[in-house]
Amino acid sequence: MMKDAKEKILIICVDKDNDIGRITRIKTPIVGREKNIEAAVKFAVSSPEDSDVNALFAAIKTYDEIKSSNIDCEIATLSGEAEGGLKSDIKIVNELNEVLSMYQATGAIFVSDGAADELIIPIIQSKIPIVSVKRVIIQQERGVEETYIVLARYLRKIIEESHYARIFLGVPGIIFLLLAILYAAGYSQYAGIGALFMVGLAFVIRGFSIDTYVITWLKSSPAIFFSSLMGIITIVVSTYLGVGKVLSEIAINPTLTRNIAVISGIFLDVVSDMILISAAIISCGRLIDKILRKSGKLWHNIVSLTFIATIRPLLREVADTLIKQEYSIEKLITPLIIPTISTIILIISFTLMEELGRRTIGRKEVKH
Repeated sequence: MMKDAKEKILIICVDKDNDIGRITRIKTPIVGREKNIEAAVKFAVSSPEDSDVNALFAAIKTYDEIKSSNIDCEIATLSGEAEGGLKSDIKIVNELNEVLSMYQATGAIFVSDGAADELIIPIIQSKIPIVSVKRVIIQQERGVEETYIVLARYLRKIIEESHYARIFLGVPGIIFLLLAILYAAGYSQYAGIGALFMVGLAFVIRGFSIDTYVITWLKSSPAIFFSSLMGIITIVVSTYLGVGKVLSEIAINPTLTRNIAVISGIFLDVVSDMILISAAIISCGRLIDKILRKSGKLWHNIVSLTFIATIRPLLREVADTLIKQEYSIEKLITPLIIPTISTIILIISFTLMEELGRRTIGRKEVKH
């Protein structure tokens, strides 16, 4: 491919955590040899110990070598976001699309200073074929003093950059705090289990990018986020209480294990109210969000709240029927009819009002 004069090669240097943009204040993508040299020099003067400096100069050297072989080529530096993750990948893809719109490359050479930046390779390959990957290995003198200097730089990076600080300082800090609380409370025997739980929880949250989704959810709609969080907590607490009640009843009367209906009734009797409260909290959060955004159909949530308020007698009657094993259709008819009819009436009423409003607006537009 490299010998074909018709080939147009794009040399790509990627800074996934945006050290270049953050330190030099230069907007990426940086396209062209002169602009990249300017950025590399400014970056080297401001942060000479950063390995991204070497990657940037290596990309420029690669550009010069290919250019000297009379091959059409261009160089571009792309950057992500400091927090990394999906947001960083999306920014890099957008910058790559911007570069490809200016320079119609047929292949790319990817220049990297380590494995972290190379994680973006599959995404780049979806846009343009990568003909070569060049990893920059920094040569250093081996010695105790140099080792301490390198360690000090990495420690400083961990402390100052929030992306690394959350993992290397935040998680151990929570574990130490939990252990201290357990020891102070006299539950030192649970310290090991607590530490394992926190480490496992941190791995799960970071591994599945749960923290990123939660932050995005919080930013998009705080009302829905907090109402959903409170609703989930209420459901968890009610489930715990319901299971506890069932286990205590089984301890008193072991024969209940053979009667699923009674066990279900006991559980439903305990959790029904809290489940309805949880549903009401979540529905109120959505209603508040629609009011604040001045969008959506508010009557959907009003109908939901009405249904939640009127369904309680039915749930209580079902629980009582399961526990007492006294089945009576007459006792269930009234609690069943009330929420059904009230919900249907509200849906029909709001739908007719909405349709009437549309027709009224339509007539006014025709007149104008």
